[in-house]
Amino acid sequence: MIVAFSNETLRQIASSKEDCEGAYGEAVAADVVATLAELEAAESMEDLIKIMIWQVVDKEHGQAMMRGQSGVVIRIVENHVRPNAVRRGDAVDWSFVRRVKITSIEVKE
Repeated sequence: MIVAFSNETLRQIASSKEDCEGAYGEAVAADVVATLAELEAAESMEDLIKIMIWQVVDKEHGQAMMRGQSGVVIRIVENHVRPNAVRRGDAVDWSFVRRVKITSIEVKE
């Protein structure tokens, strides 16, 4: 899949293991790096939802989240130019989602 970020700061932190470790610590950075690799390797979000890595939190607006072993929560939204192309009725059909945007990385301390 294609992965984007909601802002440049988030992209910088998530794209650099060193920056991520500096911002969140080693355990969180490991979860973030692994999550990015899984997102980029998956053919669609449905692949990750089926194996229970990601949890859909808002079907209508195409929002999902995952919670890493470190306690980090990473939130995404579908990021298609034509959102109706991935919708079936009132909900996003995750099997069609090939572009996602990471909107936040949250760490509960």
